[in-house]
Amino acid sequence: MSDSFPTWAAKEIAEANWSPEGTWKGSGYILDINEPKKQVDVQFYEQLPDGRYIATLDLPSGFTIAGLEKGVVYGFEIKLFGAQLSAKLSDLLAKEYSAPISKIYRFEMVSTEKYD
Repeated sequence: MSDSFPTWAAKEIAEANWSPEGTWKGSGYILDINEPKKQVDVQFYEQLPDGRYIATLDLPSGFTIAGLEKGVVYGFEIKLFGAQLSAKLSDLLAKEYSAPISKIYRFEMVSTEKYD
């Protein structure tokens, strides 16, 4: 495994060309709230379309973080975005990091509903 992640690979990921892939609804609870970055980490009870159960959600401008609570169960509606990685980057991730990834995902919260 390489000692440092190549600059060109980090740049490709940072400049990913995100394409909308629809919306998704599920339930779960907030693990962490990052106010400066306007993001929340969520543990979902249902599997996300990319196979994971934990994701970082970007919060849209105008969304009020103040009402969100960690550890409380919510219903979430999120927008899904995907970006295809180049063959060169996919090959690097598979060979050097044992991570066979050809596509990355980003999630944006649309709405939340606190469950009782």
